[in-house]
Amino acid sequence: MAGDHQIWVMSLDINSVGPLIGDGREGLQDGSFLSAELAQPSGLYFRDGILYFADAESSSIRAADLAAGQVTTLAGPSTNDLFAFGDKDGLVGDSRLQHTLEVTGGDNGLLYVADTYNSKIKQLDPAQKMITTLFGLGGDGGFRDGDSTQAQFDEPGGLAFDNGKL
Repeated sequence: MAGDHQIWVMSLDINSVGPLIGDGREGLQDGSFLSAELAQPSGLYFRDGILYFADAESSSIRAADLAAGQVTTLAGPSTNDLFAFGDKDGLVGDSRLQHTLEVTGGDNGLLYVADTYNSKIKQLDPAQKMITTLFGLGGDGGFRDGDSTQAQFDEPGGLAFDNGKL
C-alpha cells in the first residue's frame, strides 16, 4: 500500500485485509508497527522473521521485525527528512540513496538494493547497517554489461537472487 504509506497483511484464515505496519503518515520514523511512519514502501523481502523493504520516498532500506513488532532503518538517513537523499555509501545515518524500489537477499545474509535514481545496485550488510556500491557507475545511467567497474544501469527497479546469481 505504497500510496497509503503502509504495509498491509491479508489473512486468508479469517478473510481480512488491513494495516500491519505504518500509521499512514508519510515519513521516516522508526518504532512499533502501528506508530512507525513509512514513505511509499515497496520491494518486500522476507527472511528469518524480518520483513525488509525499500522505502522509496524516504530513500532508505528498512526492516520490520515480526516477533518484536518494531521497524528500524538500515540504510539511508536516520532523521525524518524526505529530502535527505543522494549517493553516498556508508553507515545508516551517513549513507544516502535515492528512491530505492527493491531489496532482495542472497545466501550469504547480505541484502541487495536497487538504488533506482542513482542507477546503481548496492550491497547492504543488515547487521552492520553498512551499504556499499556493488554495480553501476551512477550519473545519468546507461546500459552496459561488465564487471563492477563497467556495468551501467538506467534506474533499476527490480532485483531477484537465485542460485548464486543476482
